[in-house]
Amino acid sequence: MAGLEPDSDYHIKIQVIMRDIQNAPSSNILLVRTPPKAVPTTTLPPEIVIDPEMKLIDVTSSTIKINWRKITDFEASL
Repeated sequence: MAGLEPDSDYHIKIQVIMRDIQNAPSSNILLVRTPPKAVPTTTLPPEIVIDPEMKLIDVTSSTIKINWRKITDFEASL
């Protein structure tokens, strides 16, 4: 349903329309409320820079060998 306003009440009735049936079933009239307009968030979480101290050890035509340091328990918990 397009064009509904945020944070607004609407009365709706759902009716099933079937071909070749004269008395289509329908629901009771329901009161529904649309959610409030979403507030955009522009604050990004702080960037935490962790230097893995990566080192290129060896390169061939089919492999690359890279070493890096083990991260600390503290760094893993960030």
